[in-house]
Amino acid sequence: MIIASSLLAGLISAASLLTVPAVGEHESAATGTVLLGFAVGWALMAVLSARIGDGSQRWATVPAIGMGITGAVLLVLTPSPATVATLGWFWPPALLALTAWMVRQARRGSSRWATRVLLYPVFAVLLLTAVGGYYETLHTSGDSALADGHGLIDVGGHRLAIRCVGSGNPTVVLEPGLGESSRSMGRWIAPAVARTTRICTYDQAGHGRSDPAPAQRSDAARDLHLLLGRAGVRGPVVVAGHSLGGIFALSFTERYPDEVAGVVLLDSMHPKQTTAFEHADPLVALVPTLSRTGIAGLFFDQKDGDPARQMQQFARDVEAMPAELDRAARLRSLGRRPLVVVTAGQGNAPGWAADQTRLAALSSRSSHRTIATATHQSLIDDRAQARYAGDAIRDVVDAVRGS
Repeated sequence: MIIASSLLAGLISAASLLTVPAVGEHESAATGTVLLGFAVGWALMAVLSARIGDGSQRWATVPAIGMGITGAVLLVLTPSPATVATLGWFWPPALLALTAWMVRQARRGSSRWATRVLLYPVFAVLLLTAVGGYYETLHTSGDSALADGHGLIDVGGHRLAIRCVGSGNPTVVLEPGLGESSRSMGRWIAPAVARTTRICTYDQAGHGRSDPAPAQRSDAARDLHLLLGRAGVRGPVVVAGHSLGGIFALSFTERYPDEVAGVVLLDSMHPKQTTAFEHADPLVALVPTLSRTGIAGLFFDQKDGDPARQMQQFARDVEAMPAELDRAARLRSLGRRPLVVVTAGQGNAPGWAADQTRLAALSSRSSHRTIATATHQSLIDDRAQARYAGDAIRDVVDAVRGS
């Protein structure tokens, strides 16, 4: 009971401390807070074991002190992500040594089967975290595939990857959604559209093969403006965005109206909608830390670039999403620019269809198409469903040429 209640108290403490508003502002603050919560659990185990138990778990004082000091240092100093990445060479072996010591102490202190049942899974998690963290550090430091310079264009402090195929005007530019690389829309949509005009896929900063944006300088619209100019892409272009990519398309149009001839929104978010990430800042702030344990490989494809970097960029994208929605909301009208809104007919949240109708009202030359058999993701992932996205893009291209 002492062990079970202490471990539960540690989890509850970590979760409760994460609700503090300031915690979600920095990765190091979120990580430090979680470590302090776990330290509470280990400290409680040591105290209860000494006072009302047989004293066999007094060794828990060591992980309590270690995690408590580490958590406090992270909270006070708030090291940068680059510094935290450098620490990846040190904390995994330290955690591995601590875990090995804890296993020995637990075996010496008690022979009860309940102790093993409760503590050994915790030790296994710590062991996997240490091994995964060291593997991720080695993998990231030795990864040269993302820095070979091929297809990378400098946009002022960082480089973006771009690939254009086909020929003809206007050029189409694809904007992937949240957490997606250019490969998501380039698999089925780009080849189909390239038969009739030139089409470009690119990775936003931090995604795919593109460099991360410098700290506090994330500006997707500016990046795309410089990228197209330096890649020799003549405008105005047709911008097609999926999900959050639709918001980027609207934001780019508002910022550089003379560079956009038409817009395609593929089950796009609406600038005024609420998102699933509201009030989730502390949890999102933990994402970069989790990525440093090697867990990113379970959620991101290696073909899209380093999984840990993708996971870290995902957290930055979520953090920047409210500002991006606000920028897109400044666009009141597309005027007579051709616009096609494609809406998935399945799996929509309440109010999604109404938001799609409002998006279609942005232009006096718009078409709103609902694909009854499509889901949000199948519009770009499924070959048959992606055909509707390709048709919408080609229709806007034809409308621009007719103008």
